[in-house]
Order: sequence, then structure tokens, then C-alpha cells
Amino acid sequence: MELPQPSEVIGEYSQRFEREGYGATERALMELFRTFPHNVRLEAVLVKVAALNDLYNTNIYAVYEMARHIWGLDTDSKLEQGSLELVEEIAVVMLRGKRRRNYSFATKYCHFHAPEVYPIYDGYVEEALWAYRKKDGFVRFKRKELWESYPRYVAVVKGFREHYGLGGFSLREIDRFLWLTGMRLRG
Repeated sequence: MELPQPSEVIGEYSQRFEREGYGATERALMELFRTFPHNVRLEAVLVKVAALNDLYNTNIYAVYEMARHIWGLDTDSKLEQGSLELVEEIAVVMLRGKRRRNYSFATKYCHFHAPEVYPIYDGYVEEALWAYRKKDGFVRFKRKELWESYPRYVAVVKGFREHYGLGGFSLREIDRFLWLTGMRLRG
């Protein structure tokens, strides 16, 4: 697949995202997270975790345990500070004595609280970023860095935005473009 020039097609990809029905899911989650913006009530966290898990297929098998985990963190103040480390704190949870890392879920959970601070990590986005890195070398990084370090991932996404002159687009619009591109690359 030939990679499109991002600045020429990003608006078209946002429209495609809507046409294919993904926009309604995104808006429903944004509405839910606006309705329950805080993480001090376990019930509010539980409904956000359950909805996000179901609508974005994040494979959280212990929804209640994940909600309790998030509820037990100082989530709201860290979100207000824009703490990128919060993603890893949410991602790593102990279940029945085993460590589980729910990285993509954690990026999505933070994203729906603060979309312009927390870009979403997803396998399709990783695929697209790696393809553009191989094509244009927009930022030097190792592929595993996208998965291993959220601060590094954010830097790569922002480097993509800068390299391709996408400063007028939100991180969410860039995510939509990268996600759809990655989906096409994986075929």
C-alpha cells in the first residue's frame, strides 16, 4: 500500500471514520466520560471501564478489578497534571497473583478524560507510525519503544504531527488517520 501524504488526506480520513460508524462510538464514550469526569466513586469508574472495554474491545477480563485498581489511584489529580506516567500506573494490575499490563486500555481511559494530552496507543496506530518512519524517517525510534514507554510514544506522535505539518489538527484527528491507515496496512 502506498502511504498517503497525511496533510492531504487527514480531513478525508476523519469523514471516513464517521461514515464507517466509528464516530458514534467515540461520541458515546466522550459523553459518558463528561458525565462522570471524576474517579472518586467506584461506580462511576466501573461504568467507564465496562463501556470502554466493550465498545473498544480492550480485552479487560476482570472489569471490576480494573475499576477498583483505577479507583485506588490518585487518578484525578494526575489527569489534571497531565501525568504521562499515569498510563503505566493504570495499565499494570495484579490479578490472582499475576501481573497484567493493559497498555492500550490505559491510554484509552486517559484519552477520554483528556484527549489533547493522551493520544491513544493501538496496534493499528503503531503499524502506521512504523510504516511512516520507514518511509520518511520522521522521528528516530525503535518500534518496541511505542509499546514500552508511553512518554516516548507521545513524543513520536507529536513528532509525526510536527514533521507532516499537522499542527492545526487535534491529536484525536491524527489518531483517526493513523488508526485507519494502520488498519489498511494490516489488511
